[in-house]
Amino acid sequence: MLISVCAFYFRKRRGPGLDPETKALVEAASEARKEWARRQKANDKQTKSVTAELQNLSSQTGGKIASFGGATLYERWIETPQGAGSLIGVKAEAADESTINKRITATRLLTIGVFALAARKKTGGGNVYVVIDGPNVSGVATLAGDKDSNNGPRAFDFAAKVNNAARAAEAFEVQRPQAIANRQAMLQKLRAKEEVRNAADSYRQAVERLPAEHRERFKDVPLV
Repeated sequence: MLISVCAFYFRKRRGPGLDPETKALVEAASEARKEWARRQKANDKQTKSVTAELQNLSSQTGGKIASFGGATLYERWIETPQGAGSLIGVKAEAADESTINKRITATRLLTIGVFALAARKKTGGGNVYVVIDGPNVSGVATLAGDKDSNNGPRAFDFAAKVNNAARAAEAFEVQRPQAIANRQAMLQKLRAKEEVRNAADSYRQAVERLPAEHRERFKDVPLV
């Protein structure tokens, strides 16, 4: 009995329910809002992704790949303790204390500088090196000797990454302008937001069909 009385009192305070026609209009506006939000979210996500790709393609360096002994390798660029430059035409060789002098010729030493191998003076021995040489950059990455037996393999691994990235950069360079143009066109289309605009129009029209007293809950409706 008490439950029935409470239910009656609640219905009386809430007022009469929506008539079927108004209820259908409210539901249609809610669905239109969801569709607009879904398309807007998808568009924003794709725009962010394409923007990041365009920034990467347009940058001098490209994305970071790896680092070793004071050198940092990027998709199209390499930084060494002795300087930085384009990765195109670069070759890298790993070396240890017994082979480093063979890897660095007199010409390279003049380019790199007499202080390039200062790290060799560190105590403990067992230093490993990656000698980097190209048309626009020459340098030596050095990992000071210690008891870590993985230093040698790390040097060879970094040298391989440099050589692979250099080949990839040279092969892709002729394609890069077209890749940039493609991303720019994609961004222009995404910013036009035709699908999003159509969904926004549908949402706005659905809200406009509602009785004025029911539009309050749809304050996020996009403006024309």
